[in-house]
Amino acid sequence: MDFFYERREDGISFVKMPVLSFDPHIHMQAEIAFLLEGSSDCYIDGEKFLLNEGDAVIVYPNKIHSYKDDGKVSGCVLIVEPSDFPELKAMFRKKEPVCPVVKKEQLENIGFYETLDFAYREFNSGSDAVKRGSVLVVLGRLLSLLELKDEHGGDNGIIRDILNYCKENYREKITLSDTAKALHISNGYLSHIFSGRFRMSFTDYINMLRIKDACALLKNSDASVTEISGICGFASLRTFNRAFLKHVGITPGKYRRI
Repeated sequence: MDFFYERREDGISFVKMPVLSFDPHIHMQAEIAFLLEGSSDCYIDGEKFLLNEGDAVIVYPNKIHSYKDDGKVSGCVLIVEPSDFPELKAMFRKKEPVCPVVKKEQLENIGFYETLDFAYREFNSGSDAVKRGSVLVVLGRLLSLLELKDEHGGDNGIIRDILNYCKENYREKITLSDTAKALHISNGYLSHIFSGRFRMSFTDYINMLRIKDACALLKNSDASVTEISGICGFASLRTFNRAFLKHVGITPGKYRRI
């Protein structure tokens, strides 16, 4: 399956969309799409699901997914990083839905769309705390309707393992060879995943995780740029500055002052 890795810098996204059609892609965040009008086909790890008006679908992190419709639809898409919501951690860790689609009838039975409308308004007009609270309400009510099972293996399972391993170890001295060894796969296969499927090098991917971490520390801590460089796993301040400029477009110092 041909897909691309979508690098998302925003923490939470909650938007209405005139169309859902999107090419196969993968990202570390969970994605929930609510179909407000029309119908759309949703593909998750190669399996096709039909979404009708009023249905919702939840795509767990690190799953290849896409949408295909005739353009006569409208929807609402919520994208979140599960680690930002420890209250729901158990529902994401090593689990996946038996069926990712929640039908209109199930949602109407709990008055879900009134909750969604309220949460959407609050998210787009409130503070960061209000945004988080509104998203938590939506996730809590929706996830309670899902039947979960242990996640399956296979190639996509390996891809998820790769992304998760990188996410858990990027602050350490991590190399492609060490990662391949830890996951019991060949260097060549791991390199192919990054260059052929994610369309980036292993090093660029690790640096992307480190820079995302660094951005948060620059904004929310008093640590010096040099300290943040070391915390996030960079071998030297020079390497950090070069990677930061490549991924963000400005220096760490200027980013902190914005």
